[in-house]
Amino acid sequence: MSALPGEHGGILLISCTARRVTYLTSSLFLLSCLEKHSTREVLCASVRACVCVCVCLSATLHPASPCRQGIAAAFFCVFVSIGSEYTFAALLLILTLLDCTCPLFTMRRSAVRLLGVERPLTPSSLLQTVRSDPGMTTTYYANRYFGQENVMHLNHLLWGVLKRNGKVDIDRADGKDAAPRWYPLFSNPKRHEVRHHNPDEEDLSFLRNTPPTAPMAPDMPADTPASVSRADSCELESAIVELVQAVPGKDIHYYIMELPFQYRRSAPKAFKRLRETGLLMREATSLGTYVWR
Repeated sequence: MSALPGEHGGILLISCTARRVTYLTSSLFLLSCLEKHSTREVLCASVRACVCVCVCLSATLHPASPCRQGIAAAFFCVFVSIGSEYTFAALLLILTLLDCTCPLFTMRRSAVRLLGVERPLTPSSLLQTVRSDPGMTTTYYANRYFGQENVMHLNHLLWGVLKRNGKVDIDRADGKDAAPRWYPLFSNPKRHEVRHHNPDEEDLSFLRNTPPTAPMAPDMPADTPASVSRADSCELESAIVELVQAVPGKDIHYYIMELPFQYRRSAPKAFKRLRETGLLMREATSLGTYVWR
């Protein structure tokens, strides 16, 4: 646990120093026992090196870490197998590694609770906590760092401030209904600036005044009945009736393709007029198409 600024920071710093002194004292006591009772120099040197490495490694781990508990279990098995004269030293080091029954740490935790030494619950301190101890739930951060009574406020800061501004993200690997685990994000997302539309800034002069270099659109005949002369309309209807009588039972696409090219655009409306007047009849087929008779 890192030291906090203010009047309570020195207490936490002293407690962390006491923890390290306890680690070193227990390891030195164990090494002295090994040096006194061991008859094999190779075994003593190897065990001494393992003790130093494991103690230094476990000093940086969380007390509830599986790795730290595994180190304690390994020490217990090794020293019980070597001999009973090392049992007391191994037991002292195991209790120190587990950090749960040592009286010094119990006194330290009690003093911290009585003095109310907790981290100030601010967005910056919460972000630093998530960065130093990632992958935990909101309840864990509240119970360990900020106080159990601040769960709601901590949850608000995580969701409404840090996650909204892209500082942290969640992981629901434990399940959809389980509490999410929080992880820090070390890249700031770029905010998109949305420029609102202002109708006063529109320039419609280009639409009002056609530029002189603009090409003129060619005049196209309108596809209306008025564009077809009366004589052409009668001639088209007569051609359609003769074609349907000659080859009945075909769809409209067949008859249009049989007509001259100049009549093809006006042929659908001519078919409609002939059907409304009763000169032609349209029948539906089982395939969903229509044939003319």
